[in-house]
Amino acid sequence: MKIVLTGAGGQLGQQWQMWADSQTDHTLWAYNSAELDITNPESFDSILGAHEAPDVWINCAAYTHVDQAESQKDVAMRVNGEAPGAIARWCLQHHCRLVHYSTDYVFSGSQKDQSDHPEGYTEDAMTHPLNAYGESKLAGEHAIASTGILDTSNSLLLRVAWLCSPHGRNFVTTMARLATQHPEVRVVDDQTGAPAFCDDVVTQTLALLHAQASGIVHIGSAGQGTWADVADAVFDQARTRGVAHPELTLHRIPTSEYPTPAARPYFSKLSTEKFTTLTGLYPPDWRDSLNRCLADPTIWSSKNS
Repeated sequence: MKIVLTGAGGQLGQQWQMWADSQTDHTLWAYNSAELDITNPESFDSILGAHEAPDVWINCAAYTHVDQAESQKDVAMRVNGEAPGAIARWCLQHHCRLVHYSTDYVFSGSQKDQSDHPEGYTEDAMTHPLNAYGESKLAGEHAIASTGILDTSNSLLLRVAWLCSPHGRNFVTTMARLATQHPEVRVVDDQTGAPAFCDDVVTQTLALLHAQASGIVHIGSAGQGTWADVADAVFDQARTRGVAHPELTLHRIPTSEYPTPAARPYFSKLSTEKFTTLTGLYPPDWRDSLNRCLADPTIWSSKNS
């Protein structure tokens, strides 16, 4: 399989490159935003024409600054809303499958939705983003769907929530750093979901490609918890490893005590039932994947400080 990867500099893009490094029967051409600007579709042919035609374009590129998107809506919309449609059109013209990642933030995450979808949002649940980032990602979904690629080829629009890995800045690496340096940490305890881990996302994406699945699919982890639950599990690992601050204490707080420019959903759990139906596989519980993530020694190293 020949793969074009955009968004190579992000944590998911890095995970795909780690996977490719272990492969002998797949080829991956990875581009960061400086090498391939997804908002400039006029450049696609000249850049991608430098090598063989790809079988799959995996788009990990995105504007991910949730709070900054409130004041940079035009930038977020160009990257997250318009560019995915251009990529989908290129893929259709070149008979290339598309894999694009979206987010739980396309949903409102309301307490009513939590009551209506206690096991997590299904793929056909009503979308209603709360913030500019979610609006831009939903616009990207609509742009892709409008090309017809999800109906005419085994291309995938995959939603993930709370993406984490040992690489770069994310909630888990931040909590690992705070656990070693601070005596007290305040973490929101009234937002519910399940972190998705990049290695699981890659594995699940490959399973869907192998199954020749198409359309919108939710992937990630089984189980549910709050941000504070995730932090608590990270802190337990820090104590076990003997690297925790000696007075480390977790304070569970309501969202109202941690105001942000962009509103956050109270409920972010995505149902993975469709993924299991398509592949026969069951996602791991988030706690198991978190423990595997925290076993990576780089997460506790100075580069994450």
